Amino acid sequence: MHPLCVHCESKGIVRAAEELDHIIPLSKGGAEADEQNFCGLCSECHRTKTATDLVYRQRGGDINGEPTSDGHWWFAS
Repeated sequence: MHPLCVHCESKGIVRAAEELDHIIPLSKGGAEADEQNFCGLCSECHRTKTATDLVYRQRGGDINGEPTSDGHWWFAS
């Protein structure tokens, strides 16, 4: 695994990779044991990517992972 967060590095930020991420999520058919499907991310980037990946599995998310209506489950009280 690369020692730096690949998302931060792509923005010119130097931050250590703290977590292993599946580039293609397992829920979208990514291979669990394929090293080509791994990348290192910092905790913040991993949380953001995971949240975005999960929105795609829910109804009402747009291509950027944002809710498309006030009735989206994120806004449920």
